[in-house]
Amino acid sequence: MRAETFFVGFFAIAGVWPYIPTARHALQAQPPTPAGCAVNYAVQAQLQALCPVPSCAQSPPVNTQNGTAYTLQPGDNGAALVFTSASPVTVTVPSGLGQGFSVQLIQMSIGVVTPTATSGVLIHQRLKLTKTAGQYAWIELFAPSPDSFVLSGDLQ
Repeated sequence: MRAETFFVGFFAIAGVWPYIPTARHALQAQPPTPAGCAVNYAVQAQLQALCPVPSCAQSPPVNTQNGTAYTLQPGDNGAALVFTSASPVTVTVPSGLGQGFSVQLIQMSIGVVTPTATSGVLIHQRLKLTKTAGQYAWIELFAPSPDSFVLSGDLQ
């Protein structure tokens, strides 16, 4: 037995921190393994099953819009929509986008971005804020259930 004794998840008694594999390491062909530390390959295999190719860890697709109106599409799921209009922008949230739909909305210019629900769609926000707070504001819409969205981020 080595002189170093570990309490996994807390701290190392002998001043050496334990190695805990992360999703980033699980996606690499050979995760870094410090001497004396074991990698849990069962956990690594489970993580690879969830994300079998490195591409799922990449940045979301970016869709730049320069108009003053945009209607979300099913293909926008997981995307970052960048709005460059100097005038206010209305983003229409239609029904049927589905549970788990998620989109990031970024105001790159001075045109405030306001998500607006169509009939049968609900947009919830804890403080009842409804639009981006200003230039470079970043907000997100997420559907925890069909046609019901949570709005969060840099809002006013």
